[in-house]
Amino acid sequence: MRYIAKKDTTSIIRNPYYSLWAAVLAQAMEDLRSRKESIQQSALQWIKKVDYKICGFDWICLLFDIEPDLARKVLMHTRKFKRFRTKRIIK
Repeated sequence: MRYIAKKDTTSIIRNPYYSLWAAVLAQAMEDLRSRKESIQQSALQWIKKVDYKICGFDWICLLFDIEPDLARKVLMHTRKFKRFRTKRIIK
């Protein structure tokens, strides 16, 4: 069984490079909860598109050792309930 995240990401978040990509993922999660349909649809398109190129959802997931397909399923499931919250990663 593969876990969503296999390694502790708290130590690498302090690196500005990783902080940037963590912020991109957090923004996508926030956009899924947006009241504006266009913002939600843009986030959905980005998350659903299988893209291993730099800046793609899959690429960012792999950067953090997160299984992209599993993360995609979790986001699509939690999106229905609109109860998930993104917690601030960088202080």
